[in-house]
Amino acid sequence: MIRILKGNMEKGKQLLPLIDQPQKTVAIHAILTKVFEQRNFDVSFKSIFKIGEKGDTLYNDITGNQFHLNKLTWNLKLSDPPKYSIDTTEIVKIRRYWSSKFHSN
Repeated sequence: MIRILKGNMEKGKQLLPLIDQPQKTVAIHAILTKVFEQRNFDVSFKSIFKIGEKGDTLYNDITGNQFHLNKLTWNLKLSDPPKYSIDTTEIVKIRRYWSSKFHSN
């Protein structure tokens, strides 16, 4: 996939409609970032901890992780089974981000 897109903005534009599908948003965003904005391909995450009855953070009880890649944020809840989620506002933000990148070139 990455070889096909390398430097080809028209092929990249064809992926834009897939960004609106929550199960594909992160993958499409990662591919587009890897191909067109390699310098921004930096994934980070923070752990989310359970909050105790007194409002204290229970550092020995991780409930999930929040990930970041090139302006996109998504979550993974550590349940059985683990549950991935992405907020609709994040999907809209990333669709606009890539639409403006492709239309400005």
